[in-house]
Amino acid sequence: MITSLKIKIRLALLCSALVASLTACATKPVFNVDSIDVLSQTPNNIVNATNEASGEVPAGNVIWGGVIVSSHNLSDRTQLEILSYPLSQTQRPIIDKKPTGRFLIQSAGYLELASYQQGRLVTVLGTVQDVTQGTVGESTYQYPTITSNELHLWGADKPAKTGVVFGIGISLGG
Repeated sequence: MITSLKIKIRLALLCSALVASLTACATKPVFNVDSIDVLSQTPNNIVNATNEASGEVPAGNVIWGGVIVSSHNLSDRTQLEILSYPLSQTQRPIIDKKPTGRFLIQSAGYLELASYQQGRLVTVLGTVQDVTQGTVGESTYQYPTITSNELHLWGADKPAKTGVVFGIGISLGG
């Protein structure tokens, strides 16, 4: 009878651990904003819409992400140039997809450039302010410029891919 009770207790603990680990693996977006359509608004779409509207920039909030191309601390803000990519469900840039343009992030104050260095992944929640003329190499380029409301710097681990990875580890101790 005692052995049966021990088995039931271990089984209950195992089920609880399994449920907890599955819940912990659920993917949540970095920024929880339902009113933003992240699929249709891309840097290229904003530039095209601005050109079609005789220079009027479509204002609004966006959630964009990508790879940092360059970063500069200015007198009152930090400017990041980003090569934009589509976002995963967690809003992490998916770098094996086709880029969707470039954009500039204006972040108030000072960001440590050693952290926000070239090649790092970043996701931003911000407001489209303007389209800024710049250059990529020797070509002119129009950058949508957004003011950062929130900025998320991704860890230096493996980049997001389009596939889904799922795993469970269970250890039964004696």
